Amino acid sequence: MLITLQTLSVFGLIWTMTKGGPSNKSTTAAAVRLPAAFQFSQLGYGTALALLLLLVGGIFSLVYLRTLRLGDQP
Repeated sequence: MLITLQTLSVFGLIWTMTKGGPSNKSTTAAAVRLPAAFQFSQLGYGTALALLLLLVGGIFSLVYLRTLRLGDQP
């Protein structure tokens, strides 16, 4: 679960090494939101992407917790 949540928020490594790669092949949602918000002054778009990532991470967390809870019952 922690690896999934960390994968959703990977930014530093991708941006440092490739800035999205050739033809944006290694671009993730986290690597899109920060440049959109600060380089292109689209704060609303960057915030919407951050909230989307938060919701996706929350949904994954709920599914994971429910799976753990169902596994404990005989």
